[in-house]
Amino acid sequence: ELIARARALEGKWGDQCVTFLKKFLARPEIRGDAWTFPVNSEKPSIGSLVKFDYKPLGHLALILEIAGDEMLVVDSNSRLDEKIHTYWISIDDINIIGYYDFEKII
Repeated sequence: ELIARARALEGKWGDQCVTFLKKFLARPEIRGDAWTFPVNSEKPSIGSLVKFDYKPLGHLALILEIAGDEMLVVDSNSRLDEKIHTYWISIDDINIIGYYDFEKII
């Protein structure tokens, strides 16, 4: 269901990454900017957020699927265009800081 919703929004305006994810997931606890958003896991899982060390304010994306050493993510503003994009990225990407698993308590 999340994959279909994400693909239906491809290329549409989504605002900044944090605002998009807050609305897409209907989770008010997603707030602030990506740089200060906490991580609580070193392992990716479907439905978790992945945090990237993109300057100057970081970046967040939602993990939709994992296949081998890649994960399908949806985000907004990864191309600095405030648009929604769904794409595959390596789990070993050097810009990944960590993950936020909603099932874990920080």
